[in-house]
Amino acid sequence: GIYLLLWLWMRFVEGRPLASAGLQRDEVLFRYGRGFGVGLGLFILAVVPGSLLGFYDLAVNPVLGLGTIAGVVMVLLGWVVQGSAEELLFRGWMLPVVGARYAVWLGIVISALMFALVHMLNPSIGPLAILNLVLFGLFTAFYTLWEKSLWGVFGLHAVWNWVQGSIFGLEVSGLASPGESLLVTQATGPDILTGGTFGPEGGLLVTLVLGVAIGVLFWLGERGGPESPEIT
Repeated sequence: GIYLLLWLWMRFVEGRPLASAGLQRDEVLFRYGRGFGVGLGLFILAVVPGSLLGFYDLAVNPVLGLGTIAGVVMVLLGWVVQGSAEELLFRGWMLPVVGARYAVWLGIVISALMFALVHMLNPSIGPLAILNLVLFGLFTAFYTLWEKSLWGVFGLHAVWNWVQGSIFGLEVSGLASPGESLLVTQATGPDILTGGTFGPEGGLLVTLVLGVAIGVLFWLGERGGPESPEIT
């Protein structure tokens, strides 16, 4: 739905192709794969150290088999579609449109705030979860500006949700991931660290990881001179 609506709006109202929203055709697989790896690494950093400190109990799913693995792979396809739709709307369209009309920093902030806003009705959401959603929006905005395309954040967003729900078996922004997971994970630490029933995105462990990641991207952007994707 988002893809069609954005295509119609950009084609007939703004008079530009959907590809101008950061969908360049160069290095697509490389950019997507790099984003996939970054998202995988960040989420592992948010959960595995916590499990070593006793905040999570990890165990292999007792019903793990070929059927479970096949289901986990199929769920990834769903996250690929869902994650790329959100990134296309907020980082591919809203960020550069607001940035070109007013200022890049305003495009970054507004797109991050709107990303958090659309999750406000999710179960178990709280102030820390809202903060982390904003931080995730800021991180993906900086990543988009640094890479100057959407392919990286497409992969990053998809794998972040997939690993969270289908690998670790944790709630994804307060929602249970469909199907089985490879691991069964119980949050045993304080909710303020683990996020409780909202999932890791509601805890300080994710706040720390995203804060550091934003700092790294901001530094890389300052070195490389980030620009808003061109509006034509």
